[in-house]
Amino acid sequence: MRRCDLPERAVETLMASWAPGSQENYDSKWRVFSRWCGDNGRDPYLPQASSLLSFLQFKFEENLQHSTIRGYATAIGVVWRQLSGKEFDSDDLVSRFLAGVAKSRPAAPKYEEFPDLAPLLDYVSHLDSSTRRVDARCKAVVLLKIVTMARAADMARWLADSIEILDTGELRITGQKTKNVSDRQTLFTLLGDKSTLVFVWRGVTSPFDAIKADTIGRIVREAMSAAGIDIAKFQAHALRGASASRAVDSGLPADTVRRLGGWRSASVFHEFYLRSSARHGDLTAALLGD
Repeated sequence: MRRCDLPERAVETLMASWAPGSQENYDSKWRVFSRWCGDNGRDPYLPQASSLLSFLQFKFEENLQHSTIRGYATAIGVVWRQLSGKEFDSDDLVSRFLAGVAKSRPAAPKYEEFPDLAPLLDYVSHLDSSTRRVDARCKAVVLLKIVTMARAADMARWLADSIEILDTGELRITGQKTKNVSDRQTLFTLLGDKSTLVFVWRGVTSPFDAIKADTIGRIVREAMSAAGIDIAKFQAHALRGASASRAVDSGLPADTVRRLGGWRSASVFHEFYLRSSARHGDLTAALLGD
């Protein structure tokens, strides 16, 4: 944007249109592309389909998956769009290239099975959330992760500006960044009172900064390990599929779980996240038990 001779303050306003996570993702991918251009005598700021396709082929030969390669095309396209006004990432040749990547290297599910949530729920139920702030935060983070079926990055965004803690101990998700919850007034009741749940959103020691995605992931992994779940086999993200499968096994229709969990593609949801058969029921009861 700065190469378009835009005022600095206008650039800052334009950048604010992207979520911080998107900015970081685009920046990191653009830096990789810029280094590749430097090594191959190309100008990263000169929009050319040949440069983009050559770079994407280079990443394909590094055995990257379709989703990652598509992410590079999107990040580069965002920058080039500002320079030329042309949608390079949706160019016919680029689209065909990405389709070829998808057919040549179809994605496979990362997990053939998901961890059992029962030991994890049992572990957090015995935490001393009434007196220990660390335990209160762990309990609330894990339960929120399970009930919302959310990614850690989405949870971090909610906790920054989209969560309201009611006096009842319920959590109301109301912000504009709630991609994983279609109903922005959805309430999640977590065990504990308002004073203990507050420590979900902030650090438990000074300077009490808002919790970040990597901290959420660490809290969840530590709880999984303490509950006896093999974290060498299962990452924190595995709880997303574990929650979805448990909800469907406990009675909720698969399409309802998919919608509440924020999966846009039914085929992706069924192939990568669901190890279950659909019935009917209630989400909170399905995930947290009686």
